[in-house]
Amino acid sequence: MSDCQNCPRSVRGERCLCHICEERLGKQLDEIPVLYRTLEGIIGVKPTSTGKSAAVEAPAPCNIDALNLTATGGIPDILVSWVTDWYDLLGWYQPQWGTAHDRVTTAAQRLRVNLPWAAERHPAAGDFAHEIAWLHSRAQRVIDGDTPRVPLGACECGGRITANPATLTARCSACFTQWRGPQLAELADAMRKPAIGAEAA
Repeated sequence: MSDCQNCPRSVRGERCLCHICEERLGKQLDEIPVLYRTLEGIIGVKPTSTGKSAAVEAPAPCNIDALNLTATGGIPDILVSWVTDWYDLLGWYQPQWGTAHDRVTTAAQRLRVNLPWAAERHPAAGDFAHEIAWLHSRAQRVIDGDTPRVPLGACECGGRITANPATLTARCSACFTQWRGPQLAELADAMRKPAIGAEAA
C-alpha cells in the first residue's frame, strides 16, 4: 500500500493516483474544452467552421481572468506542455498543433486517452492532477461570476467546501473537487455521516 499523490487515500501496488482521483480527473479533462469555448465567448472570440478564431462583440470591460486563461501560458499551453511531457516519457513523436482552440481539444483528448497510464506510472501524476483541477476550477469560477459562495464544511483533503447557489455547484478550495446536480445530495449525505478511515481505491 502507498498513498495517492493527490489525496489521503491509500492505493494498491505502485499506482500514483487512486481510482477516484483518476475518474474525477477524466471528467475534468472532458469538460475543459467546453469551458474553454465559454471563456472564448466571454473575451469575444468565436471559433469558425475552418477552425480559426474570429472576433465577436465582447462585454466591456474585458474579463482579465478569462484573458489570462486563454492567452499565452494559460489553458492551451499548460495542456500541451503535459502532452509533450508524457510523449517524451513514452518515446512517442510529438503531435502537430493548430489553433489555440484546436490545441485545447486535441491535448485534452490525448491526455484523457493516456490517463490510465499516467495514473499508474507517471512520477508527477499528483502535480498533473492538481494543475488540471486548478485550471478546471479557475475556468468555472470565471464563468460563474461573482455569486457569493455558501460554506458547506470540510473536504476529506482538509480544504473548505463552498457552494454556488446560482449554478447549484460546490467546490473544494484545496483539491478543487467539484460537485453538481445529484452529486450535491450525495455530498450532503456524506457530510452528515461520521468520518471513517479512507479505504484503498
